[in-house]
Order: sequence, then C-alpha cells, then structure tokens
Amino acid sequence: TLEYFVFVRNIATVPATNVVLTDDLDAPILGQKSYVAGSATLNGVATGVTVVGNQITADYGTTYGPLAPGASVILRFQALL
Repeated sequence: TLEYFVFVRNIATVPATNVVLTDDLDAPILGQKSYVAGSATLNGVATGVTVVGNQITADYGTTYGPLAPGASVILRFQALL
C-alpha cells in the first residue's frame, strides 16, 4: 500500500478561488495502481472528495470557499500497486 499526500499552499497575497485537486491513478500507466476505497481525505475529512474509478477529485473551493493567503490544503489517499 502506498500513501499519497498532495500538499497545496496559497503563496499569493489574495484568496485563491475554485481550488480543485485531481489525481488520476491510471496515469501514466493504465491499471498500475488502484485506489483504496474510503482512504481519501481533504484536510482530514472526506467532505469534498469524490472518486470515480481511479480518478480522485478534491473540490476545496465548492466545499470551503476561497483558499486564504498562506493557507494550505492536503489531499491524502492510499493506492495499491
């Protein structure tokens, strides 16, 4: 089992809008990795995360609004080889 952390920080001086993180486990090799069901979280909770097949999408903007200057987001999930 592999554990992934995708970390994003707003380094701008203004809020970031429409922040969406997406990871396609089929890239670059189709079928090499598979998502571990129920493992994806956005800043520690499943709210705002959707999984379709092997594509994980964390929609921070729709769930929480703009990402403030200096604030960060962490998408965390597991995959099997």
